[in-house]
Amino acid sequence: MFIRVNAVGTDWFEADVADGIPDGATGILVPMVEALDQLDRVAEALADAGHRTLGVVAGLETAAGVAGAREFLDHPVVTAGYFGAEDFVADMGGVRTDSNIEVLHARSEVVLAGRLARVPVLDQVVVRFSDHERFQREAAEARALGYAGKMCIHPSQVALSHAAFTPGPDEVAAAQALIDMYEAAEKSGKGGIIVVDGRMIDGPLVAQARRVVESAD
Repeated sequence: MFIRVNAVGTDWFEADVADGIPDGATGILVPMVEALDQLDRVAEALADAGHRTLGVVAGLETAAGVAGAREFLDHPVVTAGYFGAEDFVADMGGVRTDSNIEVLHARSEVVLAGRLARVPVLDQVVVRFSDHERFQREAAEARALGYAGKMCIHPSQVALSHAAFTPGPDEVAAAQALIDMYEAAEKSGKGGIIVVDGRMIDGPLVAQARRVVESAD
């Protein structure tokens, strides 16, 4: 359970952290992160409130947030991040489209920053919460880009997110079979590269298969 607080610098941030975090919370979600000193202030506020061990999900949803994503997600207090498309496009003065082309670069920058910082990152929300087809399409895109999950703004989206980011039985079985064949080839001295169903399989593809199995577990 993460508590969304108001952004650092607003009139409500300090009180949110001091008085708004219940027992049992896992951490806080901080929107509109745009500077390292904001995250320093988050760490100080958590310590002052007796919540020093709580994690922080950093919201990267402006031009400054995306531009500084690598250093922000690498901050010691940050345990995860998310990309906010709606605020980003508004900040850029762009136009939101169904294609998501206007946020492809920013989405890629944020998930790359998460990988470098070794923290999971969540993809943008789908504000049309009754449009399940769009949510599923965006979730598939996000998983392909390397996102660990997707932000949800309605309970009906939660099951869709779990389904999109949890490998299905057929995908897991295919991944495990590929791993088994590769490891058998290695043991027989024929490792390095194998051919499966007309596909060249080498180390990186096996690593992908292992991530599928681990994710399912």
